[in-house]
Amino acid sequence: SKSESSTMCLVAEIVSDKPYEYLPDQHLYQPLRNKDTTFYPTKEHLNRLSQLYELKDDKQDYAGFQLLVPVKWARHPIPAGCLYSTGSDLAKLYQMMLQKGKWAGKQLVSEKAVAQMTAVQTGDLTCGFTPGMSFGYGWAGAQPPEGVTALVSPGPCGHGGAWGRQGWGASPHR
Repeated sequence: SKSESSTMCLVAEIVSDKPYEYLPDQHLYQPLRNKDTTFYPTKEHLNRLSQLYELKDDKQDYAGFQLLVPVKWARHPIPAGCLYSTGSDLAKLYQMMLQKGKWAGKQLVSEKAVAQMTAVQTGDLTCGFTPGMSFGYGWAGAQPPEGVTALVSPGPCGHGGAWGRQGWGASPHR
């Protein structure tokens, strides 16, 4: 929940004595060379933001930006959302997770942390947006894969985003 992620954010700030948004940037995005992952998108980033289309009279029609576009000077980075990125930056993060926290020969996230983050934490609870959905810490999975997750491997291995955007990879447990 957002309150739990806000609590995690506050704990991270207290332990590190730094604002939350600097922690993932310093420890993940910079080492991964993610140039387009940020809580504070620039005008250039916003010009490249995905646009939404809808089906009207059997034709695709521009629906405008219905995403939560950041308000100028807004400051609300939280672990549960408000992060802007690109597919190529996200692919680097997924590759690092598949390599059990390693990237370019460096251990960015401990193997133990990757194992905890990607292990099913929700058991048999009904959760998510499709039957059989499960969650680790920050990672979603399918137990068993069905519906929109029919092509993914079982276990937490991806995450959804706004307006149905999805990113999935093989579970690092495989």
